[in-house]
Amino acid sequence: MTIGALSITARQPRKFDERDIAAIASTSRFISGLISAHTELSSLLDDFLGSPYSPDDDSTARFLASVLLPDVAQHDRLHQRMDALLEKETNLEVVFQPIVDLKTGATVGFEGLCRFPADADLSPQQWFDNARRLGRSLALELAALRRLLVMAEHIPATTFIAANLSPTTAMNPSVQSLLLSVERPLVVEITEHEPFPDDLAEALEPLRDAGIRLAIDDAGAGFASFNQLLRLRPDIIKIDGDLTCGIAADPVRRALATSIVRLAAELNAVTVSESVEEPEQLETLRLLGVDLGQGYLLGRPAKYRHGQPVSVEA
Repeated sequence: MTIGALSITARQPRKFDERDIAAIASTSRFISGLISAHTELSSLLDDFLGSPYSPDDDSTARFLASVLLPDVAQHDRLHQRMDALLEKETNLEVVFQPIVDLKTGATVGFEGLCRFPADADLSPQQWFDNARRLGRSLALELAALRRLLVMAEHIPATTFIAANLSPTTAMNPSVQSLLLSVERPLVVEITEHEPFPDDLAEALEPLRDAGIRLAIDDAGAGFASFNQLLRLRPDIIKIDGDLTCGIAADPVRRALATSIVRLAAELNAVTVSESVEEPEQLETLRLLGVDLGQGYLLGRPAKYRHGQPVSVEA
């Protein structure tokens, strides 16, 4: 609406009339199209300039478009890169990081982590963030999940595989059908990059009824994570890596970790400490009663072939 008003002011400062209101609506539709980025810029601009209620001076409209063009062009480039990535799912690689029983030292599971083409200048998190911006989270997450399940065939079937999914994706019927078709232990790790819908716990019941466990990430990172713990009542609680860092020397961190362990016991949930990188951390976590651990000290992410790690990440 602001840009629509600006276009009218640029045309001729005066009071709004019916034509002005229609011009605002025309400009707003143009801006909405730019924001959604589901329509080609050239098509949007042609429609806008062809509207009987667009600014009288085409240069005014083109100036407005030129101001917005850098963001729109970047949006278009992101769409093109996403198209190229999803066109061939083998562009996606998956590495698996061991999850270890802190009492026995046995590897009991693996978290699947998506990796993108080596020539890409975006981190995995940036790819998923961009997918959300483009409204394509489901497409990217589903492609990553399919790829993970293919690569998981190289992981021992006696261990569980953990897949990261956003709440919206985990609730999707097609995604749930895919998960329910898998004949091995699975954990769905719910990411926190979007708010948890009120009906999330109910929507995920079919997965839990089939034996698929749910995990919550970053416990101890803030009030929001504890609120989500109470709402979802997960089977696995992952203790935030920032809490693990320095836990051997920090009594406050130990006290918070202890409270999470006690909460997990009340929920009949398993605890997993992330970012275990030092022997002192490992010993402290064992003493606190944390069940499982994950981190470079226990095993780096790696590609697996026939049950054995290959191409371990540095």
